[in-house]
Amino acid sequence: ASASAFVAPRTGRATTIRMATDVNAMVGVGPESGNKVWDPMSFGSISKVIGGEHDTVMPDVKWLREAEIKHGRVCMLAFVGTCAAANGVVFPGDLGGFHYEACKWYDGLASGLATNSFGMAQLFLAIGLIEGFSFPAEFWVGGGDREAGDLGFLPFGDAAKNGRDFDELQLSELKNGRLAMIAMAGFFAQHQLPGSVPFLPPSI
Repeated sequence: ASASAFVAPRTGRATTIRMATDVNAMVGVGPESGNKVWDPMSFGSISKVIGGEHDTVMPDVKWLREAEIKHGRVCMLAFVGTCAAANGVVFPGDLGGFHYEACKWYDGLASGLATNSFGMAQLFLAIGLIEGFSFPAEFWVGGGDREAGDLGFLPFGDAAKNGRDFDELQLSELKNGRLAMIAMAGFFAQHQLPGSVPFLPPSI
């Protein structure tokens, strides 16, 4: 998921990008759903059936795709962090008494704030800046000057540089993100209700 997580769009930026806001035309389907859109609650099209003064009550599918990609990326990072914490991996070093300690994954936030408030403050600041500068308000109605998920961060180069198909990388990121969201939901469920998730140890 690493190389595909920040793939550049095929087209350059324009004043306003109207992405394929028809859910049936978007990348994301696969054999898992019979190569058809799986949207039993019709969230992807509900914004198009509400008219009149309430036509902006529900978000456009472009907003929903941005949310899906963002949550998928967060959960991919969270999954790696959970695995690292489960094996006692921490950032090494000590700076003026600020440090990180090995702990259970579900105690990570409290532990980090207790032993390294300075480092956590930097982390929260970075998250706030990224969220503030990339907040896609126009996506709610299908507008915006970029494609959903495109933050312009390409540490591994774009699809062309890696000799990959853009749609293929998009689909790879979406599937990895969806799997990571399910995995983190499973971790939380197993922690709160031991034995609720098959194959996971009860002490997770």
